[in-house]
Amino acid sequence: MAVNPAQSAAPPIQTATALLAVAFVSACAALAVWFGHPWLAILAIAVSGVLAAAFINRQHGGRARAAAIELERQSMMLRQAHRIAQLCYWQWRPHTGRRHEESDGDYVYTDDTEELFGHDAETMAAAGGDYWELIAHPDDRESARARFLQFLRDDTPVHVQEYRINHPKRGERYIRECAEKTLDAAGRLIGIAGTLQDVTDAHRTQQALREGEAKLRRGFRMAKLGHWSFEPNRPRPEGGTGVYTYSDQVWEIYGISGDELDASGENFYETYIHPDDRAQLKAQNESFLRDDRASYTHEYRFLKRDGKIAYIHESAEKIRDEANRVVQIVGTIQDVTEQRLADIALRESEAKLKLGYRIAKMGHWSFDPNARPGELAKAPYTWSDEAAEIFGVPAAELNQSGGTFYDRYVHRDDRDDLKKLDAEFLGGDLPSYVQEYRVVLPDGSLRYVLESAEKRLDAAGRLVQVDGIVQDVTGLRRSALSMRRVERQMRRAYRLAKLGYWYWESTDGSSEDVNHSQLSEEICEIFGADREELHWDDGKAFCEHFVHPDDREMVLHVFAEFDQGLIDNYTMSYRVTHPSGEIRHVRSVSERIRDEHGRPLYGIGIIQDLTEVKTAEATLRRSEYQLRRAQRVARLYCWHTEEDPQGPRRIVFDHEFYTEILQRVPEPPISGLVDFIERFVHPDDRLRTLPIGTAFAREEIDSYSLEYRMLRPDGSVIYIRSAGERMRDTDGNTLQLFGALQDVTDLKQHEQELIETKNEAELANRSKSEFLTNMSHELRTPLNAIIGFSQVIRDQLFGSDQARYVDYARDIHKSGQHLLDIINDILDVSKLEAGKHVLYEQEMALGEIVEVCLNISKARAAEGAVKLSAYGFDSLPLVWAEERGMKQVLLNLLSNAVKFTPRNGSVSVAGRVTQSGEVEIAVTDTGRGIPPDVLPHLFRPFRQGDNSISRDFGGSGLGLAISRRLIELHGGRIEVESELGRGTTVTITLPVDRVIPDLDALPKREADAEAKIAI
Repeated sequence: MAVNPAQSAAPPIQTATALLAVAFVSACAALAVWFGHPWLAILAIAVSGVLAAAFINRQHGGRARAAAIELERQSMMLRQAHRIAQLCYWQWRPHTGRRHEESDGDYVYTDDTEELFGHDAETMAAAGGDYWELIAHPDDRESARARFLQFLRDDTPVHVQEYRINHPKRGERYIRECAEKTLDAAGRLIGIAGTLQDVTDAHRTQQALREGEAKLRRGFRMAKLGHWSFEPNRPRPEGGTGVYTYSDQVWEIYGISGDELDASGENFYETYIHPDDRAQLKAQNESFLRDDRASYTHEYRFLKRDGKIAYIHESAEKIRDEANRVVQIVGTIQDVTEQRLADIALRESEAKLKLGYRIAKMGHWSFDPNARPGELAKAPYTWSDEAAEIFGVPAAELNQSGGTFYDRYVHRDDRDDLKKLDAEFLGGDLPSYVQEYRVVLPDGSLRYVLESAEKRLDAAGRLVQVDGIVQDVTGLRRSALSMRRVERQMRRAYRLAKLGYWYWESTDGSSEDVNHSQLSEEICEIFGADREELHWDDGKAFCEHFVHPDDREMVLHVFAEFDQGLIDNYTMSYRVTHPSGEIRHVRSVSERIRDEHGRPLYGIGIIQDLTEVKTAEATLRRSEYQLRRAQRVARLYCWHTEEDPQGPRRIVFDHEFYTEILQRVPEPPISGLVDFIERFVHPDDRLRTLPIGTAFAREEIDSYSLEYRMLRPDGSVIYIRSAGERMRDTDGNTLQLFGALQDVTDLKQHEQELIETKNEAELANRSKSEFLTNMSHELRTPLNAIIGFSQVIRDQLFGSDQARYVDYARDIHKSGQHLLDIINDILDVSKLEAGKHVLYEQEMALGEIVEVCLNISKARAAEGAVKLSAYGFDSLPLVWAEERGMKQVLLNLLSNAVKFTPRNGSVSVAGRVTQSGEVEIAVTDTGRGIPPDVLPHLFRPFRQGDNSISRDFGGSGLGLAISRRLIELHGGRIEVESELGRGTTVTITLPVDRVIPDLDALPKREADAEAKIAI
């Protein structure tokens, strides 16, 4: 029977199909576990079992063996799939009557546990519920067990969790556990089947993916880079098409959310784009949608809400479908504000650098030694424009000079040295050089150039390039010369001013290294010692050796505060003891300079010998004191004007002028000379002085000299002599006004006294002449009588008439007595005027003296029918006086009173004691009286009440002068009151100390008691 090929081939084909189906289902199970779907894996395994059972059932008989082989092969493939997927299968069935919550039951594992967990299936099964203790990581053990127990308790059919295990060989691994409950018809748990898969690689891949994504996001954020997309055909919720999608970084860069960006719409450009970029950006974006460009890149400025401007770099690219239609545009934006600002700053810096080069007269050059191999001398130089300006030629001409540079531009005296240095630099190991030389400009002028150069070498040490800079130091050279000249001048000035300096500098800013401080020679000269002898680094020793003991404590205190950083500067004056023994005065000033962190950088100080200054100051103070004293003695006061920022110049007087002259500080203050005249000058002098003050104020005159009177608050009048002067600058402008005032009141009074003295002298001279005239009459008359009567008696002209001769002799005696009185008066006046008159004082009763004088005057009074009287003397006390002097005074007064009283008149003498205890004697007559203009001169020698008196009544005119001087010698006074036609009263007053109130209380005195000499 022929065999149908199809039939004969059917079993193998069916077997292969079944095996492929089982393998496919197993693979699906492995993939399901790999991708985290364990229930699909369980389902695939069940299908694989069903297919295998169906295949076995169909293959009965002779096919049983083949089926077993096939099943073994399928099982091998399944184990291979488990191994590839790092997967094992397990089952759990609870013990009958046991509680499921305790995860107690029988476990069954496939053989893959050895590789997966490092423990074989039997060990795993034996562990039972202690599976977690056996393999789980300590940090995940409790949480994993709790989740599994929770799975047992609740109705969840499927359980999935991940946790770590400690593999004995492979270390920490991540396990994904999947389980599914099996329930009976009554819904009771009869078992759990599950898988355990090593997902360490997947976990690490996902972790790396997450970390990479985080790094990418962080990189985007750090780079300030965001991305966006635009789908032109995608419908918008509010209508229309075109939807934008933005990353978070875009929002951060713009500072607004995506919703706000979407909502801005057409207002995006007006709201956020800088006005200068708005039109161009909008045109570029709109044209990009229409044209064939595949991408674009542009920059614009974005206006942020905080008012700041962000520079945005944007790139975009079109994505097309198979029909070449644009389906999406993707792009990036980057905040390049920092870069652009840096670019701007760089450009500004370059511009400033060029400007700095030009200001500093500096330029750069470079030299390529490899440009012409073997011809180093011909290798080109490249000079900057700033460098070319220094040499006075264009840069192109300077570049072409090459090796002829030295011959063309360098001064001949510097040329050979420069060439030698250049050869040593290029051919030797010298890494750099700095040199100065002179160049000759095209106009023949010289410039000093400072040049620096440095080699650039490659890794092999070969010369690659030489870079250098040149600087025009002509001005610096001249400044250096000037500085040296100024330094010499300063040193000379220091020496002349006796001033020295010192300083210290901190190298690291941390401390003050006074051990490395420096002193100028002038300091050593001031103290008369060198640095070691000064003990400059030891303040205490310095003070002990040089500072005056009285100033030592103060100086040490200041040094201590400065050294401790309590003060950063000081100024003090103290005395030092020079080695010569001289005491010198010095002033010390010091300051510490700190950096921005408060650390000391350096300190500097000066010490100046002020001995001569102090001496000059003392001399000046003495001179000022003497001047002030002289001004005070001379009553001289100064004034000057000062500039007032708020108005015209104000006038300032010496303080003593206010207190001694004005006797107050005027309010408001004196504004000027005119104001002073109007307020303080006497009204009678104001009209005379005001025009001069006005002319001075108007700058019509530059100086003045005035004399005027001033009224003071107490009503007194003083005389002022004033002078002022204007000081002008070279342009004729007023710089200052100054002047002086002098109180010449005493001088004026002295002048008045001199005038009065002169008048009195002239008057005395006239009186003397009148006196001599009168005396010639007074002397000639008695002398003529004496001579005439004596001749008659001698010649016996009347014969023997003796009675007549006796009368002549009596007349001769009377004339002689009169002549003697006149001579005595003259002698008395002379003695009184010369201060040679001596008082012989004694106790006396004035009544007795008056009575004697009245008796003497009776005969003369009787001749003129003048009545004499006296009263008030009985109650007068005794007085201490000279009897002869008091008689002479009273006789003079009575004689004058009787002489000038007409017939039938009267003369009275009254005595009394005043309330103050003085004794008064008043002689009153009813005579013709004395004219008022004569009264002030009545008691002067040789002066009578009227010149005609001597002619009418005779007399020498010395009586009243003698009387006044005698009374003044007694300490008393004599006063005259007279009225023409009614008479005159002359009052003598003796002081209290001349009165003797109680005779018993007084000791007996001799009549010739002590004498008192008139001075």
